[in-house]
Amino acid sequence: MPQKPEETPYEDIVQLLSNYHGKTAVVWVERQKFYSASKSGNETALEWSVRLKGLARYCNFGQQLESNLTDIFVTQFNPGKLRTELFSLNENTTLNNAVEKAKIIEATLVIRDPVGEVKSEVLESDVFRITQNNSNVGATPDQHQDPQRYHRGTAVPAAQRSQGGTRRSGGNSSNMALPQLQPFTSSGRSPGCFRCGRNHNMPL
Repeated sequence: MPQKPEETPYEDIVQLLSNYHGKTAVVWVERQKFYSASKSGNETALEWSVRLKGLARYCNFGQQLESNLTDIFVTQFNPGKLRTELFSLNENTTLNNAVEKAKIIEATLVIRDPVGEVKSEVLESDVFRITQNNSNVGATPDQHQDPQRYHRGTAVPAAQRSQGGTRRSGGNSSNMALPQLQPFTSSGRSPGCFRCGRNHNMPL
């Protein structure tokens, strides 16, 4: 026979009420979590279905479990071409059928994804940067700061061009002007030394 309230200890009454209302509250909280769930962008279709099953674990859906899982899986899929394709499924489809169709579409989208073009652009820029850095190998700090010195020619004074060394011939020394290295023009030749950018005399 059940005890009368006045005969039941206060602690037992609190425990009974907590057990009753506590279980009811947990079910509704779990269902609220389930119905408010949505697929995130970085989740695959399989991961999304597994997460839904975990959320429905304590919802006590009974025979409606399969239907509710399928409804949320399809309707809360993140917007895009894949969800549009899922909307074409029959309303009585199962969760497994929806997951398999989503996996097939995911594989197709990965093949058509233009990520390869983005990677190609990155690789091309990397090659350009490496080539640009290699063009300064062997240059002095001044040349790194002023690369235009390679293309800027300066006039050589006549006095400097007339300077020359002595050359011995037959025991007699005679002064003769040595040919000067003329600065290269803009036709592609350098105006001076590739290290310091200056013009040097080349003794014969």
